[in-house]
Formats: sequence, structure tokens, C-alpha cells
Amino acid sequence: MSNITLLLLSAVLLLVVPIGLMLFYKPLVFHVSRLLASFLHKQGRFDQALPLHLKTLARLEKRFGKSHFKLVDTLNSIGDIHAAKKQHDKAMDYYQRALAIQERKYGQDHMNIVDCLNNVADVYRSQGRHDNSLPLYKRAFEITESSLGKDHPNVAMSLDNLAGAYHAKGQHDIALPLYARALDIAQRKFGKKHDQTQAIAEHQAFCAQRMSK
Repeated sequence: MSNITLLLLSAVLLLVVPIGLMLFYKPLVFHVSRLLASFLHKQGRFDQALPLHLKTLARLEKRFGKSHFKLVDTLNSIGDIHAAKKQHDKAMDYYQRALAIQERKYGQDHMNIVDCLNNVADVYRSQGRHDNSLPLYKRAFEITESSLGKDHPNVAMSLDNLAGAYHAKGQHDIALPLYARALDIAQRKFGKKHDQTQAIAEHQAFCAQRMSK
């Protein structure tokens, strides 16, 4: 059974199963609600997905407490929605909470915290707070390179983020070599026509243009 079929069946269950039966099988209600939230989120139907994510979070908090690692995915999903809606302060609250949980569980230098670091850094960048975003992108890069090796595709993505942070601060002389390294990795790992490769090339070209002015 495909994931889409499963999600559609879950949605039907959530809508048509009698209320008394659903209350009796609370774990089923929770699982179906979570699946539906994920489905709506991926469809970009944020106003419908958000209340379901919030209910999922409340249920997880009640069961595991407010600092359990099982909350992280839901916290990030809620943060993603607020970020997409440009509600940066709200997004930051959820992203920072997720990061704190991950750091307590895995420590300061574990690969599992990288996504959370990037989420927080992305919000700072959206707010124009580049002095705040830069150290986080740098941490994410250093962890990724140390964990996966110097030529891993994820390193290219992390270098692109880091270069973008320097670029935003006007430090084009630092950004350009980082873009060059990111582009080299992307071309070798993805190919020259890959969307990610072309995006890095565009970032590099724009940075070079700005530096020449």
C-alpha cells in the first residue's frame, strides 16, 4: 500500500468512524490525526495542518513531558509552518525549543542537531540578523564535514548556507571560496544540470557580481 493511499484511508477514518469508537481507540485517533497533519502539511494546506500539529504536540507533551526527544519532529513541523507564513518570532520559539531538546539528548556536536541548527539560522537570516545566523551555519558545517567527510553532498549544502551568511554580511571575499568548494562538490556528486548545483552556481555568480561593484 502506498503512502498516499494510507494517508487517504487515514483521512477517511478520521472523518467517518463513529465518535464513540474513535474515543475508545485513542491511540488510533492520535496516529490518524498525525498522518493527516503530515499529509496536509506536504500539500501546503498550512491552516488546516497547524491545529492538528498542535494537538499532536499537546498529546506528546502530556505523555512524555515538554522536553522529550519525541516532540522534536512536531516542533519543527510547527516551526516550518510559521516560517512559511513569515511569522518569524513564532517559528523561532518552536525551532529553538527543538534545538535545545536535541542538544540535551545528543550533545553539541552530533549530526542529529544539524537540521535544528539550520532551522534557527534560517530564521535569523530571514530577520536580517546575520551576526546570529553565521555562528549557527558555521557549527552546522563543521559538524557535517566532521561526521560525513569533506566531499559528502550534505557538505555542499552546508557550505552554500555558510557562504550565504558571509555574503549577507558583505564579506564576499570569504563567501566566494566557500561557494567555489560547494559548487565543486555538487558538480561531482549531483552533476552540472542538477537543480542544487545550478542554485549554488547562481549564488556564486551573484556574490561575484556584488564583490565587483
